Amino acid sequence: MGRHGVFDGVELPKGVMEIIRAVCADYYRRAREIKNQTKPDYVLDCYKDLNGKIDEALEEIEPNLRQDFLHDIVNHTGWHSSRAGLYGSIKWYYKRKNHCIQVIAKNLHLV
Repeated sequence: MGRHGVFDGVELPKGVMEIIRAVCADYYRRAREIKNQTKPDYVLDCYKDLNGKIDEALEEIEPNLRQDFLHDIVNHTGWHSSRAGLYGSIKWYYKRKNHCIQVIAKNLHLV
């Protein structure tokens, strides 16, 4: 069993957090490929599925803050450095961010 780490209050194995961050970091490239239709259909279907799982996790976040939370997950940004942190308290921010991380992990069948 791998070493467990704590990512902004969410206890998940370090490897799981690395996978979540990597999948989220590639979100915009996949979105571009989906829009441009430059890959085979089976690849685009996989891209749509992965991005859909991230979108599902971000649905509970206010629409104008979703991209900020995605950025924060990828870059391991906390409340003090986040643009989304301007809109709520530290408890508000981490509650939403932690929930997103947990939903992404469940959607990707990592936990």
